[in-house]
Amino acid sequence: CRVCIAKTWHQMTNTKVYRKWRGMVSRVTDPNTRGYKHYGGRGITVDPDWLDFRNFWRDMGPTHTEGMTIERIDVNGPYSKGNCCWVSNMTQQANKRTTRHIQYNGQIVHLAEFCRLIGVSRGAIVDYLERTGDRNGDRALEMYLQSTYPRNRRSRKRSTTS
Repeated sequence: CRVCIAKTWHQMTNTKVYRKWRGMVSRVTDPNTRGYKHYGGRGITVDPDWLDFRNFWRDMGPTHTEGMTIERIDVNGPYSKGNCCWVSNMTQQANKRTTRHIQYNGQIVHLAEFCRLIGVSRGAIVDYLERTGDRNGDRALEMYLQSTYPRNRRSRKRSTTS
């Protein structure tokens, strides 16, 4: 009956946050899911309580903001209330196992942030870092400025106006 359905069904199946939850659960529990090897396959788990969306929403819903994505604070830890928060995609990209970190102005920053700070494309800096194995952003910037790498070049993206 309608009353029973309303009491037991969360009515969020077609929402973005529900799809994020479903993706989180499948990455950890379903070996046939793309990316499983990087999550469940390497021991990442999900709090058993969170296998029910209503419990996940109870814990994470109050802090959810549109456009945010769920992040594990400890990238090797579980999906759980104490280890998860909502962050922007840019913030989440900095907290990946594959993120390159470099030293710049006495701080450790991730490569994308470094490139944003100095206004240089990632490709220009990555070439230097890969050739030298150096992780010093100050030297990378200095080498870039001394290089013949083309500056102010147009994006390779095609224009939408033809």
